[in-house]
Amino acid sequence: TFGISVSAQSVEAVGQKYNDAVELYKAKNYAQAIPALEQTVEMGTKAGDAAADMTSSAQSALMKAYKNYGITLYKKKKYDEAVKVLKDGVATAKKYGDEKSAKKFQSIIPQIYAGHGNSLTKSKKYDEALKQFDNALAENPKCIRAFVGKENVYKDKGNFTKMKEFADKAIEAGAGSSKQAKRVQQAKKIAYLGLYKAGGEELGKGNSSKALALFNDALKYGSGDANLYLN
Repeated sequence: TFGISVSAQSVEAVGQKYNDAVELYKAKNYAQAIPALEQTVEMGTKAGDAAADMTSSAQSALMKAYKNYGITLYKKKKYDEAVKVLKDGVATAKKYGDEKSAKKFQSIIPQIYAGHGNSLTKSKKYDEALKQFDNALAENPKCIRAFVGKENVYKDKGNFTKMKEFADKAIEAGAGSSKQAKRVQQAKKIAYLGLYKAGGEELGKGNSSKALALFNDALKYGSGDANLYLN
């Protein structure tokens, strides 16, 4: 009888903690919802089969909370915090044997690094931007967004050799993928317009051979227009 009483109290405590955690989740207070859901899972696991359904639901909500919190921080441009949350999410998912959630979080992390890099590029903080793109590629060596980001940096810096290198990497990484078609087109457009503009500048300086080489390179990434052929 004593054992049954303790078990019932344990399940009741799990239920209360679960309800409190879910309310925090619904309110999008992910910073507090995450530890509350983690406590629910721990308590539910100790309570055993009687609390199994709540434990499973809490674990599922916990994974969603990590994802939503990471994305929320990213949208607020709190990039470092977003990465930390998602890396914590990876560790927690693996702890519970949830490889699907772990892989999902791991796929978002390089996108956050690349987004940070793009923000720094807009502010012309090119060296810092390149570090963020490298962080993205360390997480995912085929991150097209990072390749395009580096391409854009080198275009702005006037390093067209490096620009073409990363344009080609982006195009190769996205070849045959309908999901990456827009990124591939973006990579081609950046390279095309960068080389086109540079060719015009060289022509204006009277450097005909350099201009011609740049225009010909541009045509590897775009179909050209009347003005390019006129030049």
